[in-house]
Amino acid sequence: MTPKPNLTAVPSPAQRLRDAIAHRDAVAVEINDNRAKAALLDPLIQELADADAALKDVLKTDADALHDWALNGAQGPSPSPDTRSRDAASRKVAEANAKLNASGIARNQFDVAYHEIVSRHEEAQHAVQAAERAVIGDELLRSGTKQRAAAKAYLMAEFMHQHVMQAARQVGGLDHYFAELEEITKPLLAADEADIRREAAAIAAQHLQALLHGEDHNG
Repeated sequence: MTPKPNLTAVPSPAQRLRDAIAHRDAVAVEINDNRAKAALLDPLIQELADADAALKDVLKTDADALHDWALNGAQGPSPSPDTRSRDAASRKVAEANAKLNASGIARNQFDVAYHEIVSRHEEAQHAVQAAERAVIGDELLRSGTKQRAAAKAYLMAEFMHQHVMQAARQVGGLDHYFAELEEITKPLLAADEADIRREAAAIAAQHLQALLHGEDHNG
């Protein structure tokens, strides 16, 4: 018995665009969540400042007592410092300082994760842009024979500009191709008029074929 082929439905360009947008937005949520959780470490800075201020208050109280004792002629024994309060305040400063130092390591972990998520978000944004171009191309292909030819030429020329141009830089003897292809694709990428795009795309597609087949179009 012949096994049935495993047929998987290919999503439409519009569905791929919706999926790409949903993925990009989900990654954006990860970015916001990362920053919100990293911000939870911020109060530790104030905690150390408060503990330090409390210790300074204890020390000032002891200093004021000695000042008053000396100001009044140092009558009787000198006042004893409030060692219990000073020790408690010092412990809080030490604890707050230790937590703040640890939070620096924790914050670095959040930052490493943040940069990784941002990188994935940029990739997701590129995927959205590619899906948008696919939707535009699909709509053009549906709009008639003339527009269909323009869409094919446009997509071919865009591929050439992004991929073949880089290859042309790396292959010796193709400088004349590269210079001419650059000029050809400029109006394609910059112009808004459909007729200019179609004309530039058609010429660019011809030169792409010449480049791929090693033909010398100068002859």
